[in-house]
Amino acid sequence: MSWSYPPGENVRFTGANPERRRGAGSGKGEAVVLAFVNIATTSTAASLALYQGPFPGTPSTTGTLIANIDCSSNSSRALTYMIRCPDGFYGVLTPAATGADVAVTII
Repeated sequence: MSWSYPPGENVRFTGANPERRRGAGSGKGEAVVLAFVNIATTSTAASLALYQGPFPGTPSTTGTLIANIDCSSNSSRALTYMIRCPDGFYGVLTPAATGADVAVTII
């Protein structure tokens, strides 16, 4: 895990990487804590949905929705969650080609 402040691993969602997951492994994820979300760049009608749950092989929207974040305004907005995700988490930035840039910190 790389160093960051706050401590943890940063997972970045952009148009090039609209779907990301952490904690995935052979059908069962590992526990992570969804700590912080920072919207660095906004884009019209963009949103980030974050889910908790094991992964069927690729990110999808079949897990438990834990956050649906409006990324269309308020850049440099930082949100604190501190939610334990016992089976890992994944997120989907929609629409993918909007230009939004969101960093999620997990610990």
